[in-house]
Amino acid sequence: MISIYTSTVIIYLQVLRMGSGMHIETKKNILKVLEVLRNAQGELHLRGIARALGLNPGVVAHILDKYLQNFVEMRDVELYGFTAKLIRLQPGKENTTLTDVINDYKLRKRIKNRS
Repeated sequence: MISIYTSTVIIYLQVLRMGSGMHIETKKNILKVLEVLRNAQGELHLRGIARALGLNPGVVAHILDKYLQNFVEMRDVELYGFTAKLIRLQPGKENTTLTDVINDYKLRKRIKNRS
């Protein structure tokens, strides 16, 4: 009998191997960012996400802008002359999977190529 945890790991490994033209590290980082956003109580600062994951803020910004743009809400807040980017998952997108992100990215790429 396979446990739920084991079957979840097997599914994620299959998804990570899915051919999408995306590097496996990018897929892992997308999963990490989604997990942090899922567990967040409200909005998170971009640098806070980066610190929590041990990633460069530029990597997190790239993932948000390129792959997760249709799944997150971003807003800029200015405080004492500094601008902070606050991020949260869109309402109803809490169960977003890597497959959803890859399919969305492929669709946007096809639309862009047709233009």
